[in-house]
Amino acid sequence: MILIYDGECEFCRNCVKWIQSRTQLEAIPYQSADLTPFLLSEAEAVSSVHLVTQTRTLTGADAVAHLLKLTHLKFLGIIVNSLGPLSRLAYRWIAHHRDSFLVNILNRIVVRTIGREN
Repeated sequence: MILIYDGECEFCRNCVKWIQSRTQLEAIPYQSADLTPFLLSEAEAVSSVHLVTQTRTLTGADAVAHLLKLTHLKFLGIIVNSLGPLSRLAYRWIAHHRDSFLVNILNRIVVRTIGREN
């Protein structure tokens, strides 16, 4: 699996570190990726994460749900997936409000989790 993500976003980078500690995942910041083999435009790469598997490409909340299902938080991935449009709305809100108080709190939780594991 290959994840194309925003390498300049601290929250994104920390989430990638967290998921990579739990799964086999190649993560490539879109800023340094050749997007052509993935059939992605820069506008698409800027707008959300893209998870490329052997059979399909998942974006945004669908990609996050898939990755969560590969961890001990499988139930959370199932919830994200089952909420469908609501999860996609939440993903877009987070993606557009990366500097918000709420996203900073989420980032701190991810950082603490990574720190406890090391």
